[in-house]
Amino acid sequence: RLDPAVRDKVLVCDAAPYLVKEPDDWPEIAAGAPGPWLYFNGASMPVARWPNASDEGVGYGAGWFGYTNVVEKGTKEQPGAFEFPGDRAARWRISDGVWLMGYWIYDWHSETLKLGSYDAKTHVARMAGGSTYGLGKGQSWPFPIRRFYALNLLEELDAPGEWYLDRKGKRLYWYPRPAAEGRTDEIVLAQALTPFVKMTRTAFVEFENLSFEYSHGAISIAMSEAVRCAVKGCDFFNHSGGAVSA
Repeated sequence: RLDPAVRDKVLVCDAAPYLVKEPDDWPEIAAGAPGPWLYFNGASMPVARWPNASDEGVGYGAGWFGYTNVVEKGTKEQPGAFEFPGDRAARWRISDGVWLMGYWIYDWHSETLKLGSYDAKTHVARMAGGSTYGLGKGQSWPFPIRRFYALNLLEELDAPGEWYLDRKGKRLYWYPRPAAEGRTDEIVLAQALTPFVKMTRTAFVEFENLSFEYSHGAISIAMSEAVRCAVKGCDFFNHSGGAVSA
């Protein structure tokens, strides 16, 4: 499934010994890209995607693809469908999970939606589930081309830094970026999807001069009904969400 041009450049790791639990499947609808997530020397690595971020885009600049023909708008309960220009989607193994991150109807609202099916004859791509506003041209945002990109595809792992986690086979695929000479590289698969610290009805607790690194949840320190609690001089690195909620 890998592009022949990169097969000798992609590293494959048995991830099973390093997984703290069975990796959850991504949901049918998500904000952003769910975890786990790969980091190299403190930098977030891009999950395998198409188009690549540096590729010439269609309609919206680099890194985007677009469509204009909506087959079914869809609702929160009913999947939408659109005509996928070209035949790129025919090469994807959709049964393994493919997600499309896009601005489906408004340019102020993005969602990551699971692709349910693709018909190579009609070029109709149908989502697996509903979406917040449906697909198509927004009534108050009149640009006809809707932009998106596909992610989490082993077939599209073709650029330095990109990675893919085979959840069923527990294999991690990575196309490494050039390593710096004279240094020890650090590779981290961030798997924490819940807060590092969760406090409820707590008083007089302080966190001071601590570093919180590598998680892919919504928040790092979650406080609820906290009284005179504080976070002072702490560093938060490489989190997909926020630092502190109270």
